Amino acid sequence: MVSLCGGINVFGELPRLVPRIDDESVLAADPEAIIAGGMGEENRHWLTHWEQYPTLTAVARGNLFFVPPSLIQRPTPRLLEGSRVLCEKLEVARGRR
Repeated sequence: MVSLCGGINVFGELPRLVPRIDDESVLAADPEAIIAGGMGEENRHWLTHWEQYPTLTAVARGNLFFVPPSLIQRPTPRLLEGSRVLCEKLEVARGRR
């Protein structure tokens, strides 16, 4: 979906389909945006975690986005809606360059 929306997954070249990514890896990659679905439809707790790194580009630009996991983490027709939401979030990030 990230490619569909014109984005680049900074971890897309890793050998595992679902790699384990630690804070140090994210800090080294310094993404423009961080998008996650988390656990639960309204669980945005992960946002506060990344805010402890104010020099991270995604944090500095306010590009921490939540997309409900039912829209992006399950192979159902809802992926179409999830793609729309994801594309909107990436467009916001592009506007903050």
